[in-house]
Amino acid sequence: MTRKPIPAPATADVIDLAARRRCALERAGHDPVSVAVGMLADTGQVPGWDFTTDPDDGSGWAA
Repeated sequence: MTRKPIPAPATADVIDLAARRRCALERAGHDPVSVAVGMLADTGQVPGWDFTTDPDDGSGWAA
């Protein structure tokens, strides 16, 4: 049995679903740990994002 590769647009859809899920959890008022656990349960991958407050770290918050 051969496996068909996932086309690139489908990969983008999966990423979009994970982003939407994260936004929904944050909008519901969950703390960052609950959001990470929820995303781990939904996607099977541990999310990572930077919470640094150093303005010179290059993270570049959008204005």
